[in-house]
Amino acid sequence: MKKIAISLSVILFTWALGQSWGAPPVSVAKDENSQQATPPARAVKYRGLTIRLLDEKTLRDAKEKWGANIVRIQFPMDHLVKNYNLSWDEAWKKNLEDIDRGLDIANQLGITVVLTMPFMGAEQYDRNASRWANLERLWDNDVNLDHMKMRWHQIAAVAAKKNVAVWYDLLNEPLDRRDWPRAPKKWPVWAQALIDEIRAVDKKNWIVVESGPGGEMWEGIKSFPRLKDDKLIYSIHLYAPMKYTHQGVHDTQYTDLTAPVMVVNKTWPGEYTDTWGNGYWDKARLMRLLQPVIEFSKKNPDIPIYMGEFSVARWAPKGADYLKDCLEIFEELGWDWTYHALRESPIWSLEHTEEYSLDKPQLAEKMTERGIVVKSFLDKNVPNGGRTP
Repeated sequence: MKKIAISLSVILFTWALGQSWGAPPVSVAKDENSQQATPPARAVKYRGLTIRLLDEKTLRDAKEKWGANIVRIQFPMDHLVKNYNLSWDEAWKKNLEDIDRGLDIANQLGITVVLTMPFMGAEQYDRNASRWANLERLWDNDVNLDHMKMRWHQIAAVAAKKNVAVWYDLLNEPLDRRDWPRAPKKWPVWAQALIDEIRAVDKKNWIVVESGPGGEMWEGIKSFPRLKDDKLIYSIHLYAPMKYTHQGVHDTQYTDLTAPVMVVNKTWPGEYTDTWGNGYWDKARLMRLLQPVIEFSKKNPDIPIYMGEFSVARWAPKGADYLKDCLEIFEELGWDWTYHALRESPIWSLEHTEEYSLDKPQLAEKMTERGIVVKSFLDKNVPNGGRTP
């Protein structure tokens, strides 16, 4: 009896540890013989927003105004270099200082924080070169892996000391057009090296892996391997069809677009030509698009799926309906999610009017239809659900 009691105590301790530090509940696949995926037997625990800065006002508004219990931030290297007139190394130092302060604020508010490496933080980004040239240069030089390992080591050294739940998102939308539609060839090996580097410093927090290519991870995940770690989350992004979600977006620098989408006033659901198929796009079509991710989850039920980004241009007709369809899918499948974005770009803003304007967007006098939809799902969060026990 004594041995049984000790074993039970160990099991309970291990389970409790797994629930700490912002750990997503483990999913359980059902009905293996089903033609269509059966939603995992887990409830969504984390619902939130992507943000640009880890400042107190943004974090407090995300929590108290919107009801988020998780935020996702890409290190704003370009913003720091440009707005503070800093060198790249100076900007990185300030980024670490901002993370240090921001995690303390997040801890006070009970918000889980997803720290994300943008590709322009993974190398010495050339502002005069195209995005595609910079991406190719990233993968062509193995020194960049050492660069990322060093930076993730520094970040983990800061975050590991904090009493706040942190997820490390290794690289935002890994992409090498030469390998498309698969993930960059080097990425699985590089990702494992980054995981190992983080684990040398922090063994408690979860690590997020995006398979790529780019935001089209439902394709890349088909051939992406299961990496080695006990606390991995696989993440995807959803902007589909892009001729709907990105209509009227002229600046392609930070997107997967190869050309601007000039046509506007395209509604949802509707007929679209898209890389992933032409014809009628609706909620059911989105579910079919995500089927490879659902299948991956069924085969790997211990790896949670996290929808790190999804959105639609604020002026897109029926944008609220599109977001509602997306959110209903995530909730049905048990995927945690962060809407893109709060105060990152006016294109995706829930706080600006839904009139088409790139130069001088107007703040809305009342909550937008899109904001009402997103807020209604954020309201499902359990109070203080992101706080570390």
